[in-house]
Amino acid sequence: MARKVSVTWRVDADLLEAFMDELNLQNESPSQSIEGFMREYTADHQRARDYDKYIRDKVASAFEDIREGRVLSNEEVQAHFAARLAELKRKM
Repeated sequence: MARKVSVTWRVDADLLEAFMDELNLQNESPSQSIEGFMREYTADHQRARDYDKYIRDKVASAFEDIREGRVLSNEEVQAHFAARLAELKRKM
């Protein structure tokens, strides 16, 4: 089982009262709810960092391709897909 610690912080009294009212309606404890918020928050931010790294890696890879000459001109791409389209039309 995970180690448990106590946390203390200040919040607006009206917000706390509304929060506690909602928890009572849901039959949920404050610690359960806050742990859920914390898990969701950390998971969301981890996903954002992972996605940012994915994008940075893709951009770095694209720049490496350019530096190494692994690129096609617009004309080459258009000719390639025109040939693919013609092949598909021929099969129909």
